[in-house]
Amino acid sequence: ENPQEVEHSRNPDDKFIEHVGGTSHIPFFEQLMNPSYSSSYSELNGSEHLTKFSAEERLVEKLHSPDLYGLKDNWDPIEIDSEIPILWHVPKTGGTTVQDIAGACHGKVIACEIGVKYGHSKDTKLKILQLQRQSYVNVDTTTLDGLIRAKRLRLVRTKSMVDLIVSPYLHEVDQLFGPPFVDGQIRGRVVTMFRHPIERAISTFNYLQIAHWEPEYRPEMQGWTVEQYATSDVIEDNWMTRQLVHVDSSTPLNMGHLQLAMDVIRRKVFVGLMSRFEESLERFEAIFQWKYTFNPTEQEACRESMLAIGSNVSPRGRGNPVPPPGTPAYNFILSHNKFDMQLYKYAESLFDEQARLVTDIEGGFRFHEASCSKCEVSTLADAGLLE
Repeated sequence: ENPQEVEHSRNPDDKFIEHVGGTSHIPFFEQLMNPSYSSSYSELNGSEHLTKFSAEERLVEKLHSPDLYGLKDNWDPIEIDSEIPILWHVPKTGGTTVQDIAGACHGKVIACEIGVKYGHSKDTKLKILQLQRQSYVNVDTTTLDGLIRAKRLRLVRTKSMVDLIVSPYLHEVDQLFGPPFVDGQIRGRVVTMFRHPIERAISTFNYLQIAHWEPEYRPEMQGWTVEQYATSDVIEDNWMTRQLVHVDSSTPLNMGHLQLAMDVIRRKVFVGLMSRFEESLERFEAIFQWKYTFNPTEQEACRESMLAIGSNVSPRGRGNPVPPPGTPAYNFILSHNKFDMQLYKYAESLFDEQARLVTDIEGGFRFHEASCSKCEVSTLADAGLLE
C-alpha cells in the first residue's frame, strides 16, 4: 500500500489568527499597514525610537506559506515518542546555553557541529559519540551540506538516535522528515530563543572581533567602531525574517515577507525570550518532557551553573555597549533590522499567548517523576529535592 500523506493541520479555534498582536485592539499586522503608523518599540532605556518603512517595503506581496509538514504545529498534542526536539538556533540568543543544558545537564544526545569533529564527517553510518563529556550523533546539522548528509544517513528514521537537533536552517531541517510525509511518522517540534535585534547585533559584533575561527572574522575588525561594522558587508540584514521565509540577503523584503515570517512562528515555533531565559527554558523542558533521570542533585547544579555563566559568551567587561536609540550607530543597525524588530515585537506578544499551551503541564517539570539511577539515597525526598 502507498502511505497516505498527511494533510496540513489548521486549528479552527486558533486565537492567534484573529489577533496576532495579543492585547492590541487592532491586529498587529494591520497596525503596521496603517499609513499613519510609524513602528515604535520600547528600547533598552525605556525611550522610544521611530522608523518608517518605505513605500516598497509596505507592499504586501502575496507569498505562499510553507507547509513545513515535517514540523509539528504548536497546538498539536505532545506525543513524545513520535517527535524529535529541534532548536532553531538564532545566533547570539542563548541557544548554545540551551544546547549545553540539554547535553551536559539532561544527558541528551545532540546533533550539531561538534559531532563531526576528529574526522567523523567521513563516517558512513550513524553513531553516538562521547565528545567533551557529552553525547553527540556524528552529523553536522548547522550547515547545509551537513543536513544533506544527515538526511542521507536517515538521522530521523528513529527517535533512538538523537534527542535534540540544533540548526539555524528551519526549512532544511523540515526536509529531514520527508517527503513523503505519512501518518504516524516521526516529526519535529521546534523551539527558539528571541533577543532584541539591536542587542543581538552588538553581541554578534563583539563576538566576531575575537572569533578568529569563524568564516566572517576579519583581523581588521578588532579595530572597528560600531558604525564601521553597521555599514560593512559583514552585518546581517534581517536575519530572522529571511531564515523564516527562506530568502537570501539579495532579496528585497516587504510586508508580505514579514506577514509570512509571523505566520511561520505562530504555527511552528514555540517562542522563548532571552530576556526571560529561565522561564523560557522551563517551558522548553516541559514541552520536550525532559526530566532528571540519573542524578537530580548533580543535574540541577549543572543547570544552575550553566544559567549563571552561559555558553559561547564574550569575555566580561570587553566589547562595545549597545548604543543609545537615536545615535548614528543605533540607526545604522536599525536600518538592517527593521523587519526583525517587528518580528521580535510580535514574538514578545506570542510568548505571552503561548503560555496557555503549557498551563496544563506542571511547573518545574524536570523534577516531575524524576529518577536517580546514580544516587545512593533511596528517594528524591531524601535528597531534599521534593517535599
